[in-house]
Amino acid sequence: MDQYDKDILAALQQDCGVSVSALADSIGLGTTACWRRVHKLENEGVIRKRVALLDPNQINAELVLLVSVRLHMAFGPEVDDFLAAVMDMSEVTQLYRLQDSASYALHVQVADLAAYDTLACQLVTFPAVSTLEA
Repeated sequence: MDQYDKDILAALQQDCGVSVSALADSIGLGTTACWRRVHKLENEGVIRKRVALLDPNQINAELVLLVSVRLHMAFGPEVDDFLAAVMDMSEVTQLYRLQDSASYALHVQVADLAAYDTLACQLVTFPAVSTLEA
C-alpha cells in the first residue's frame, strides 16, 4: 500500500460518497487510475463496505449508552443465541467482548430512558445473561 492508497482511504473515511473524479483530483491522480485503486482496495477487502453516518437527533436515537452484560458462561448454545439476537437489535450499534470472555460491552443508541428500559427488559430475558449495567 503506497501513499496514493493511504490518501484514497483517508478521503473515503471523510466522505465515502465522493465521486471518483473528485477523489482523483483531491489526491493528484488520474480518474481511471484512482478508480482502479479503489476497486482493488475493495476486492482485497481493505474497504469492506461504505456506510452513512446518521444524525441521532434526526432518527430519534439521542441517548447513547455503553451497557455492560455479564453472562453465566463464556461459551455454549445459550451464548450463541444471545449474541445472534443482540447483533440483530437495531439499537445495538457495536458489540465488544471484554477480556473476561463472559463479559460484553454493548454500544446502544435509543430515543430515551424508557426505550432503554424496554431494551434492557429484552436483554435480561436471555438465559445466558447474569447481570446488566448501564
